Amino acid sequence: MLNKHVPAIVQFLLEMVKSEALEATTRDQAGMCLNTLAEHKPKLLGKKGLVAPILEAMLHLMAASPESAAGSLNLALADNEHDPAEG
Repeated sequence: MLNKHVPAIVQFLLEMVKSEALEATTRDQAGMCLNTLAEHKPKLLGKKGLVAPILEAMLHLMAASPESAAGSLNLALADNEHDPAEG
């Protein structure tokens, strides 16, 4: 019954997770809902082509987070954007 609405639900949850206008706890809850959906309906997510958008959003969040290793690397690279050849 809910299966036909999963793409719309996933899109809504992804928008919530990515929205900086929402409180962190709200975004965390949306992420937990996505996690629960992925644990209980992995085949459905694959059949509906939702794995790639979910992974893309999660990788974006990790890269944007200053607390993650990817985010720290991204910040370090941004701080050191000069060309070493220029001295």
